[in-house]
Amino acid sequence: MITLALRRLALVFALAGAAAALAAAVMTVSSVTMRALSSRPIQGDVELTQFAIALSISLCLPWCQLRGANIIVDFFTQRLPASRVRLLDGIGTLLLAVMFTLLSWRT
Repeated sequence: MITLALRRLALVFALAGAAAALAAAVMTVSSVTMRALSSRPIQGDVELTQFAIALSISLCLPWCQLRGANIIVDFFTQRLPASRVRLLDGIGTLLLAVMFTLLSWRT
């Protein structure tokens, strides 16, 4: 029950992240178009784009972690038994959770 709720929450966050990235893209195109046509771009467009993309990445990370879609360099682990790889993946997931907790606290 909780697992299903967390999966749905991660999906909702990922969709919100996609919406933030789309909004940043639309704003960038609008700003460039306005700059070309009237020499008046959207004020603060660079900062807003940076914020939107950072937000998008943060919102998509839980879904990527859940689906195992994060970038993994398996050069050192490709010859290990599956149980050891799972153990290392679990440790990585725990470290990621600690990092997110620290970032949430500091934000």
